Amino acid sequence: MDEKRKQYIRVLYGGKLGLSGDEWVDHVNFSDSLTVPYDAPREERIRVSRLKTLDLINRMKKGKKDLPWWRKGQLATLGIGHNFVQGFDNPAPLWESIKRGRFPNAEDIVGLLGAIRD
Repeated sequence: MDEKRKQYIRVLYGGKLGLSGDEWVDHVNFSDSLTVPYDAPREERIRVSRLKTLDLINRMKKGKKDLPWWRKGQLATLGIGHNFVQGFDNPAPLWESIKRGRFPNAEDIVGLLGAIRD
C-alpha cells in the first residue's frame, strides 16, 4: 500500500470503532490480503467475511475479554452499511452476480454477523 492510500485511510477511518488511523491501515492491509471475487462460492465469501470481522473485533478489544454490546452493535451497523454499498463503485461484477440470483454483499453480511454473534 502506498503512503497516499495509507494517509487517506488514516484520515477517513481514524477514530471509528475506537481504532487509530494506523490500526485501520493494518486492518485494511489484512482485509486486502483476503479479497475474494464476487463469484466465489457462498461459503468462501462468508468464511472470509468472518475472518475480516474477527480481525476488527480483536483490534477493538484492546486486550479485553469481549466487546460490550454497544460496540458490537456499532460494528454490526457500520459493517452492514459497508457491505451493502461495497461494489457500487464498479457495479458490473455485482450486477452479474445478481442476475444469477446471488447478492454477494448479503453473504458478506452473514459472515459479519456470525463473527459478532460468536
